Amino acid sequence: MKKKNLLFITFLIPLLIQVSCKNKQPEIIYNTEIPLADINDKEWDFSRFYTTGCIDHPVVHLKIGKSTYYFLVDTGSPSNLFWGIPDDSMEINEGGNVKTYGTNIKIDNNFVRICFSDKWSKELKQYFKPNVIDGIIGEDFLQNYNNVVFDFNNGKICFDAESISDDSTPLLSLSPYYPCIEFTASGKTEYGIIDTGSSVFSIRENFGDGKSYFNSKEFYDAARGKEKLKKSFRNNPIIKDIKIVNQKYKETLAFEWDSNSIVSLESILPLSRNLSGLGNCFWNGHVIQLDFYNNVFRIK
Repeated sequence: MKKKNLLFITFLIPLLIQVSCKNKQPEIIYNTEIPLADINDKEWDFSRFYTTGCIDHPVVHLKIGKSTYYFLVDTGSPSNLFWGIPDDSMEINEGGNVKTYGTNIKIDNNFVRICFSDKWSKELKQYFKPNVIDGIIGEDFLQNYNNVVFDFNNGKICFDAESISDDSTPLLSLSPYYPCIEFTASGKTEYGIIDTGSSVFSIRENFGDGKSYFNSKEFYDAARGKEKLKKSFRNNPIIKDIKIVNQKYKETLAFEWDSNSIVSLESILPLSRNLSGLGNCFWNGHVIQLDFYNNVFRIK
């Protein structure tokens, strides 16, 4: 099992769920006929969560203790979030205005403590109607494994699987909880967050200017609030000739990072300076693998 770096950049904790519609309470069209899996299983089936005007997100049906829950699995969320009715097996702790719900999972004969938080539950409930989605499984859960595979062709999530491809690109991290990769658009280098909690391609400020620097001082100054980020609104552009590892996309509709379409609101805006969001518009029809042990990303 990969040992996780406990260093955590708290000013970048916001959830990266993004939707392509502007409606604050979108109609939900949702398939609840998802095979039930235990949270300890190494393979989960997932279905697709739809909102009006938006594309899909992977949702799993999991058993914890004697209870069952629907979770959205979001590689763009650093944290695990929960706003359902807790199972009796969960340990509940309160600190300030936040509750945490603890449970144990078994990985390779070892028990690992997993915590879910109710932070942002008020904001999230405007997107997820009651009894539809109970919480978010984020990187804090996923990175307990050596790797995780999302099979968007067959609706499967697998943990500690074999390598899916010989081709890969390094996984870069602003912290242990933000999986980022380098990609190109029209031959220019860009950086993006792998975000299964988003349906769209979200572009950084000044996308395509050839001045994207990963881990730059400019990014951290903005993230610490030393610099106010500009918010400009323009027509959604078509970005051409995108290449992610060995996959090429002739043209893709892009959206700006926008607090009107981000659940976690203003705290996400620092990401818009140097990073784009690579949502499921890139992964549909593919299999992707986040390999935390070897620090690489694969797609086929």
